[in-house]
Amino acid sequence: MAIQGTSAHYFLVALLSVPLITFIATYSISLAVGSMKYPMFFLSTSIEAKPASCIGTFGLSFTALCSPLVAFIRKNYIADQIEAEYGESAENEEKKKTAIRVNEKALKMAIWAGFGGHGVASFQSVVDDCGGTYGIVISHLIFATVFFGCGSFYSYFSHRLDLLLPKVGTQRERFLRKLFCWGTFFQFCTVCVVFPTIILIWGGGRPFLTFVIALLEVSMLCTFMSTYITFYGEMKHLHFQLLIMNKDQRYSLSQRDHSTQIECGGNTGLQKSTIV
Repeated sequence: MAIQGTSAHYFLVALLSVPLITFIATYSISLAVGSMKYPMFFLSTSIEAKPASCIGTFGLSFTALCSPLVAFIRKNYIADQIEAEYGESAENEEKKKTAIRVNEKALKMAIWAGFGGHGVASFQSVVDDCGGTYGIVISHLIFATVFFGCGSFYSYFSHRLDLLLPKVGTQRERFLRKLFCWGTFFQFCTVCVVFPTIILIWGGGRPFLTFVIALLEVSMLCTFMSTYITFYGEMKHLHFQLLIMNKDQRYSLSQRDHSTQIECGGNTGLQKSTIV
């Protein structure tokens, strides 16, 4: 039985909805059982204690898997747009190379962000009698820095691709990517500078400032993930197919052809993207 290509926007919807549902559940449970109290309304605090930690680990690990997949699909779509924009013209060769490098860097940042997100889910930021140690807390903070830092750079490279490819996306989508790019960087720098300063100078004795930093962390996640929302217009016209290969012959799961495809449907003017 032939397996048809999967619409790429399903992956995007999963990427955006799963973390939202996950944190609504973990915050609700943590507040209900009393494991989260003012001012420690951090994302990590919501997944410190069971059963919220079980739900958080499951949801965030799934998100960490979907994020690079969506970025991979878009990377191949953008590769076609680069070819359409610059072609084989010698005078545009440098711009084309720059766009290709930025496109590849964006995918790498998404992969590293996914890696960091999986680490955050695996190493809860808590010291307790159930095995939580300061080493685990430090590991959690390192993974969180990787997640938010690489996520910020993914937003930046997405915005930079807009500058290199003026025909990609609508005017509103391009404006939103620019807004999310600089908003994410501002919040990331604020959290990384202000929160350590509070700890070093006041020893964490300023509850209201701690509360503000917690809100900034939540806002930063929303801003970074909102970059993916701007891809919806592209993703709903793309289809994703897998390719199984061995050294002798290539087999497409769909059996329709011998190439793995991310292809566009409808009369949208979007081009077919083929991954070999």
